[in-house]
Amino acid sequence: MRFPLCVASLLFIGLVPGSLAQSVLPGDRWPVQGTPLICGRAISHFVVFERPSDRGAEKTRASPGNVFTPVSQDKNGVFYHALNGLVTSDYDYGSRVVPGGLYVSKTKPNTVFYYFGDARKPGWVLNPTLKPLPMRVLERLRIGHSGDGPKKKTPKKSS
Repeated sequence: MRFPLCVASLLFIGLVPGSLAQSVLPGDRWPVQGTPLICGRAISHFVVFERPSDRGAEKTRASPGNVFTPVSQDKNGVFYHALNGLVTSDYDYGSRVVPGGLYVSKTKPNTVFYYFGDARKPGWVLNPTLKPLPMRVLERLRIGHSGDGPKKKTPKKSS
């Protein structure tokens, strides 16, 4: 009688936390090798060029000039880490810079979330936002291309 109860409780303890968790656990992601494919397109990094027109409306934002580079991934998406961090605003602390970046879906177009934490470190638990970024925020992101392509040789001047 006692054995089935122990097995059932261990099974419940093992399954419930994984199904109820909103965060990405460290063992669920691995480092990015090369340039990740997002919806069939190779995207090496994202860049924010424009300052938001309605600064007070967003609690979290990326400052202009911020670059997001891919550092880790899971089966559903890629974590692009913000080199300058994310700016968060709240009533108690005001504006502050925290580590985080963008979590981009590999298969669903225009499905991007902010995440908080350091995706470069395998031991960190990352916390993505519950709602994807609205289109007005996505419109400020630009896809960057790495400069690692073939280099053209400049012709030597003849004297």
